Amino acid sequence: MKNQKYLNMPDWLSSPENYSPVKQKNTFLQQNRGRLLNLLSLFSDKTETTSQSLNRQNSFIQLLTTITLILLTSLSRDISFIWIIYMYQFLQIALLPKLNMLTILKRIPINLVFVLLFILPSFFLTDAKTVIFFVLKTNLILIIVSYFMNTNTFFDIIIVLKKCHFPDIIIFIIDITIKYLKILSESLYAMTSAMELRSVGVNRHQYQSLSNLFGSLYLKTKSTALEMYGAMEARGFTGDYHFTRTKQRLNLSDITQTCITIFLITLFFN
Repeated sequence: MKNQKYLNMPDWLSSPENYSPVKQKNTFLQQNRGRLLNLLSLFSDKTETTSQSLNRQNSFIQLLTTITLILLTSLSRDISFIWIIYMYQFLQIALLPKLNMLTILKRIPINLVFVLLFILPSFFLTDAKTVIFFVLKTNLILIIVSYFMNTNTFFDIIIVLKKCHFPDIIIFIIDITIKYLKILSESLYAMTSAMELRSVGVNRHQYQSLSNLFGSLYLKTKSTALEMYGAMEARGFTGDYHFTRTKQRLNLSDITQTCITIFLITLFFN
């Protein structure tokens, strides 16, 4: 047998090495991922999270009710009438599931702060009671709009626009824009997640990484737009926009909401 020569292992291979990368809290990518999640939640289907104790409300009836409440709130000069609409609106919010209810309630203080910042100079120019009354009305309008947006999907709004006989090209542009925003938000969220998983330690070039992401996103947007244009041209798109409609029948919730709205209109003119 030939003599076998054994090589000694270097010391740096035999010694244990415990490497713990420096953690970077509240990175720019993590903050933007949170904003992207909030944006994607706007495009999610909220019909699955509506209250199970109540039937699904008709979107067209709900839009008419929302517009009516906004008009009544804007034209009213009676503080008691405003408080009645407040109670009715909070009753509707209380009937929502916990997640939807908390989403609307969290926005109320934020909306109130923005309203106060915009009308802060009015405190020194007009009567304080008038300014407070204006703040209450503006905050109520924002609550009404927030309730409508939280209980209806963008697809429901498109169906309502179709029922209101909006031009097909306008509905098509709105629908494609919403779908583009959803697809691009999902792509950007996936890229930021991949970049965060590949990053180790402190990233000192966060803004440069973000610019690279937006560059890739722009190329994806351009290629997607060209592919869509080619598909529309190949299928002979003539401007008529057709989509699958879901029939929404009137239920007890719609009838109750309509009766309350009629009561509020009667109360407004009395």
